[in-house]
Formats: sequence, C-alpha cells, structure tokens
Amino acid sequence: MGPGLYRYRGAQVVSEPSEESSTPAEAPKPGHEPLDWIAEIRGLAWMLLAVLGFHSLVAKPFYIPSISMMPNLLVGDRLVVSKFPYGWNWASASFHVLPRKTWRVMPGTPQYGDIVIVVPRGRTDDLIKRVVALPGDRIAVRNGQIVLNGKPIPRLVVPPVQLPADDALLCHERTPGYYCYEDFTA
Repeated sequence: MGPGLYRYRGAQVVSEPSEESSTPAEAPKPGHEPLDWIAEIRGLAWMLLAVLGFHSLVAKPFYIPSISMMPNLLVGDRLVVSKFPYGWNWASASFHVLPRKTWRVMPGTPQYGDIVIVVPRGRTDDLIKRVVALPGDRIAVRNGQIVLNGKPIPRLVVPPVQLPADDALLCHERTPGYYCYEDFTA
C-alpha cells in the first residue's frame, strides 16, 4: 500500500511510503465507471423482445381516427385491445414476415354488439367494427335497414334538437340509408 491517509472505522491511519511503490495507482474517477456495451445491447434486446411479445400476444394500443363508430367511440379516443378473447391468428402479430394464413389458436366467437378489430384481406390497416351477424346468420340490407334472420335491427333514433344560433349540424352518409350527425360550434 502506498503512502497516504485513510480512515478505518473512525480511526485515522497514516502509512509511510515504501520503496516498492514509486507511482500511485490511478483510481477510477467517481461516477465514471466503464460502460459495458454488451450488457446494454443485451438489455435493449430483451426490452424490444418483451414489447413485441406483449404487443403481439397480449394487447395492442389503438387510436380512433374517424367518426365511423360514434357515439360509442369518438375521434381521438385511445384504447388498448386484448388479443386473446377470440384467439390468436396471423393478424395478431405486430409485424408480418410470413404470408397471410387462416389458422387460429384457441378460437372464440364474438357476440352480437361486440366491437372487434379486423384486418381485411388485401389490406394492412386495422379497422374497428361492431359485430352484427354471427356464423350461420342470414343478413340482408333492405332500404338501408339491416335485416338479421328476417328481423330488422333497430336503428338509433336521434331525437329532435334545437340548435343555438351559433351552432351547425353536419351530416354525412356512412352506410347507405344510415346517417351520422356531428355538432359543430361556430
């Protein structure tokens, strides 16, 4: 040990210089420990794998960009959708390296009125839709009215509204015969 002063359990000890140590050993600067790049890269790889696994197998966040699901889902709403209620399939993966397949693991059947995420064939974007028919149902659209198994599905009736002087009511046709109204303040 070289010359110096150090504390040991509250007592000060002074050592004498020895002939062996002519230069003091360089101590690392406090707070500047060498960075282990391999450990950092390994940690980032595990983090990326965990995020992709969660995103592909457990849940996925979504943003509502349009008014097609109003009044239940509004423009700008954010939601986290569970991946497993109806089973995992090709569309569950966060990214696709294999061609589209029709397999499904632990399949489940949605119920009437469920809101589901679908990826139409030939497209890559996700669509948020409501289930109106199940396997085996007969469905038709007559005069803009959905008819399920011979019975019309009731429509949402918008009650009469008196608009203030500075408001405007805009309408657009989502599905033939179905109209969506939005209230805009001028």
